[in-house]
Amino acid sequence: MSKAFALDVQNHNIKWDGNIPSCLEFQDIFFQADVLSEIKYVYLDANNVSKRFKSGFDISIFEFGFGFGLNFLCTLKEWIDSKSQKKLTYVSVDNKVPTIQEIEKITDQFKSIDKEKELLLKFFKNVHNGINKINFDSVNVEFFFLVGNVNESIHWLNDFQKFDIWFLDGFDPKKNPEMWSEDILDTVQRFSRAGSTFSTFSSAGFIKRGMIERGFNVKKRKGFNLKRHHLCGETSGKIIKSKSSKRRIAVIGTGIAGSCVAYQLSKEDCDIDIFEHCSEISDGASGNPLAALYPKFNFLTTELNYINIFSFCYASRFYLFDQFKDAYFPSGVSFIDTNPNLSRWIEKVMQLNRADMFELKKNSSDVLNNLKGAKLRVKNCGYVDPKKMNSKLLEPDNIKIFKNYSFIDYSKQKSKIMLNFKNKIHEELYDGLIIATGSGLCNYFQDLSLTKGHIVGIDISDSIKEPLNSNGYVLPKKDNKNWLGGSYEANFIDLEINHHECKNLIKKHFSNLNIEEKVPVNYEARAQVRTSTAEKFPIARRIEKDANVFVVGAFGSRGFTYGPIIGDHISAEMCQKMSPLPSSISKYL
Repeated sequence: MSKAFALDVQNHNIKWDGNIPSCLEFQDIFFQADVLSEIKYVYLDANNVSKRFKSGFDISIFEFGFGFGLNFLCTLKEWIDSKSQKKLTYVSVDNKVPTIQEIEKITDQFKSIDKEKELLLKFFKNVHNGINKINFDSVNVEFFFLVGNVNESIHWLNDFQKFDIWFLDGFDPKKNPEMWSEDILDTVQRFSRAGSTFSTFSSAGFIKRGMIERGFNVKKRKGFNLKRHHLCGETSGKIIKSKSSKRRIAVIGTGIAGSCVAYQLSKEDCDIDIFEHCSEISDGASGNPLAALYPKFNFLTTELNYINIFSFCYASRFYLFDQFKDAYFPSGVSFIDTNPNLSRWIEKVMQLNRADMFELKKNSSDVLNNLKGAKLRVKNCGYVDPKKMNSKLLEPDNIKIFKNYSFIDYSKQKSKIMLNFKNKIHEELYDGLIIATGSGLCNYFQDLSLTKGHIVGIDISDSIKEPLNSNGYVLPKKDNKNWLGGSYEANFIDLEINHHECKNLIKKHFSNLNIEEKVPVNYEARAQVRTSTAEKFPIARRIEKDANVFVVGAFGSRGFTYGPIIGDHISAEMCQKMSPLPSSISKYL
């Protein structure tokens, strides 16, 4: 990763001529008035996209130059119209990020892609430098938006990912040579499979020669409208795509870590058996009444900071899926200015000029009239009902849940894995295993730390409609109680409720909220163990070199933030797909 702060993204520097934007940096228009017809001619038809989408195979496309997303939206429309039951992977790279307002202004001109525009805008939130992954599960599309210098971004690809189609759509090569460099053409060659195709609006001779040198059969085709020519071509060799055999995967643990991995694997060609040692799922920390989803970061360009930001942004989009609407509440989250450190952090956040993510409110009458200080509101986040969320994650038909199974260990049977349980005989053999047992990961790692945390339920106010953060958090009501969190006990003997800790937690939040009442005698409390590493990184790694055995966990208090992206990463590693995390970050997990 570069040393650019993840949330400090660059937007396009543009000049408008009516509804046509021009790039001031490269002194070139982004597109002309009949752009959709040009996209169809230059990119979709030249790559025979319509026929290939109906081939019965997964398709992957790489685009150089996202711009305002028009190529993607036209491709998405073609994909949806094809009614394919397979998966489309679309990867696009750009060092600039369009604003929602810019996308709306441009796409409002083209009613034929209204449906696709609405789908994109629903999830095009909290975009950051690096890899942004958006899953459009309803139409079997995964979209990777790589934000950053193109010559750096291409190194975020892994050797597992090969592409069928290349859209070369940077600005004019004379004005934007970086997008047409030898390294870029080498990338096209390296990540192409037999039968891959490319197309570009350009007919530049060095591009034609470069693609021929890299094994493409190149032809100069009549250009669109008044343009004389454009280039397209394909690699030699017959397109060979073998049908993958269905894999059987075992997951140990039904908390957020195990549930997210199981869900992500269910979207691949896998059958998943998930095992829980209790009589109900999510019996541990993932069984709290509510959990907040909010960003936690500083302004250092460290790998831990990157994983925290990437995880939050991914989760904030992931939970917007329709199937999670009863388990996730996108209310926003407020940070209450209660100490000098938090004041300085809020000031730096506002200097990012990310109005799409953050807003500052001087008055807090919309929540509680007597809150201290200013309030920073984070827009695209909220809170989760943990048990409902985990239940939703485990709903796919190819996930089977086994309760009251006490896992001991596993053994390898040639290329397969056998599970050993304390109280059950289970003779199934598996192609892969994910161990997500929370504090049970201490059996595999010696340097894990355990802390005891409480969440306390009391009646504060019906007007709290979003999580309130300071040093800890106050959540909206569930079961007629607001839920308070933020206690940590490093030295503990058992999981009995520590009422001294609970009362101190209540006092702290009463002070933050400027509540002068006495601590109530009656409250509800729950204590659970949090597992974390000394470096505070989550764990997501293979522990058997020659077998698909992974461990996942040590999420600390960030389970519902880390879970979705870590689940996706493990699924990608196991199925040899593109990960939402670059290796420069995943190597620390």
